[in-house]
Amino acid sequence: MTESGIGAVRRSLARQLREARLKSGVTYQHMKDVHLASKSAWARYENGQVRPGVAMVRYACEVFKVAPEKRDLLISLAEQADEPTWWEQKGRGLPTTPGFVMYLEMESFASQIQVFSPLAVPGLIQSPGYQHEQFAVTPGLTTSTAARLAEVRTTRQTETIGRARLSFVIGEEVLARQVGGAEGMRDQVAFMRGLDERDDVEIRVLPFAVGAHPGGRGEFNLLTFPDGSEEPPLVYVEGYLSGQYSSDPEVVADLADRFAVLHSSAVPMKEFLT
Repeated sequence: MTESGIGAVRRSLARQLREARLKSGVTYQHMKDVHLASKSAWARYENGQVRPGVAMVRYACEVFKVAPEKRDLLISLAEQADEPTWWEQKGRGLPTTPGFVMYLEMESFASQIQVFSPLAVPGLIQSPGYQHEQFAVTPGLTTSTAARLAEVRTTRQTETIGRARLSFVIGEEVLARQVGGAEGMRDQVAFMRGLDERDDVEIRVLPFAVGAHPGGRGEFNLLTFPDGSEEPPLVYVEGYLSGQYSSDPEVVADLADRFAVLHSSAVPMKEFLT
């Protein structure tokens, strides 16, 4: 199964387990009494943080009195969801920001990805040299770990570019900072120019001259999913301590509005560099 397929299956399973619980009317106390799961543990299944095994899904269907056809579907989804993703195969044991693995799973089947990044080149459009420089100055990383992280980032690019529509707004600071020196940035700019030639990739630059803008709190990502997936748009924001994501309509609308303003204030990278 493709990466996007695995991600979609896992989200569908989580959503349908929630629907089964709500339809059954079973309380969290009853779920605890029959040793299905505590409220907090079940919440992690429903929001996709933890993937339930086939045995757990089968028992949940019994507790929720799910109809046979629906039960068979949920068990089938659980079996498919158990396939490892590229991240689970290549990223095992690597350091990650809490919340980022969940984001990767969502990113794997998004149809559109919009990114505002005022200070650094977003991971999806980093050249190999830029990646190396970034990982080299990260405290605590060994050379071998840095190399594995770079390989994972390159795989992420391969899995995403060409599958989803990508729109990036980067700050002028990103181009001004000489990561890897003048030669390193020339390579990075050439790498982005190549991506920007694609019909499904757009890179814009927010000039210093714009002044105040609605992206002052830092980088954020907006994900939109295919029609018919029943998956609502999602936002992801990452800090030093953790990554946070939300599909709350008000949060999504606020950041979508901010991105729209930033996008209109920015200029196409080609135009900025001429």
